Amino acid sequence: MFVQEIVDVGGRKVDLRRAGQGPPVLYLHSAVGDFWGPEFLEPLTQRFEVICPAHPGFGESGGIEEIADIEDMAFHYSDLIDAIGAEKPHLIGLSFGGWIAAEVAVRWPDRLKSLCLIDALGLWIEHKPIPTIWGIEPAELVSLLFEDQSHPLAQLLISIDLDDPPPEEILLQFISSQAATARVGWDPYLHDPKLESRLHRISCPSLVCWGEKDQLVAADYGRLYSEKIGGARLETMPGGHLGALENPEKISRLLSDFLS
Repeated sequence: MFVQEIVDVGGRKVDLRRAGQGPPVLYLHSAVGDFWGPEFLEPLTQRFEVICPAHPGFGESGGIEEIADIEDMAFHYSDLIDAIGAEKPHLIGLSFGGWIAAEVAVRWPDRLKSLCLIDALGLWIEHKPIPTIWGIEPAELVSLLFEDQSHPLAQLLISIDLDDPPPEEILLQFISSQAATARVGWDPYLHDPKLESRLHRISCPSLVCWGEKDQLVAADYGRLYSEKIGGARLETMPGGHLGALENPEKISRLLSDFLS
């Protein structure tokens, strides 16, 4: 069971969850706010200490006013690793969190034991542009994120109708997470033009996992990440952009095999 903890990182409050014992695994969540300790991480808690922080602006984490771009977010997580004493963690990132994980890895490759990117944002391919995620109806957003739109999280997003608002707590969390993501990914749109040319700096063992039916970040992006990171292995899994949440068994097996 994941237990909530509030830690101080350079004067910024960070809301995180921990479970298990052993070498540290640090999980960076997607823009839908899955920092509670998603199901696919549970098997890892038998052999690792799994740590799931909420990004600034998500959950009860503060400090978003100090984050102006993706580099600020990367330095925030470097500071977090120091603050919680997670020496050489295995770093896992999903979607938006995968982009952050890649930015951490290119700057401090020696600080990581391994890296796993799951349907990561962060790159840009001209002939495969990433569809917009802002200014569209919740149902359209869900169709980009999930293959299985009956998933509980998909249904929660669909229920967010600004003309007929859901409970205030859910609405405020949605608006806050959208604003925090936009603060980093508005311009350039959900990518860092310098990241691709820096991926060769990643020296730790690396795994790239991609949903077979990702409608937001096409499979070409997974191939590009795996080609640019030396020695990276590319694996596909069922589901859409958030296939790790839709099909936790498959990604759990991939992660367990990789980390062992």
